[in-house]
Amino acid sequence: MTGISEPSLEEHVKKVIQLEPDMLVILGNTLPQLVSNIQPLLAAVAAKVHQEHYGLVVYVNKTPPPAAYTAFIDIHICGEPDEWCKRVITDGRTLKPQGWRLWCS
Repeated sequence: MTGISEPSLEEHVKKVIQLEPDMLVILGNTLPQLVSNIQPLLAAVAAKVHQEHYGLVVYVNKTPPPAAYTAFIDIHICGEPDEWCKRVITDGRTLKPQGWRLWCS
């Protein structure tokens, strides 16, 4: 052990909010099963996204979003999240608009 702890999910969310995002994409429906407090964290990021002029929250999954999410989701893309991601990555490599900033954690 190194004695260095990993940042908590809440710390990651704070960093994301500081970046002033204008879009949040939520993939799949297993998050509530994996992390019990994920809904309030997603709601916090969604609130920040909606402060932006054209802020948008997108949910990608074959099934509708959980009822608790519908208050902050703007668009539901009905489809397989893995296939959607592959398409976004493929198209993004060739169609990336100027000025886009990509960020991954």
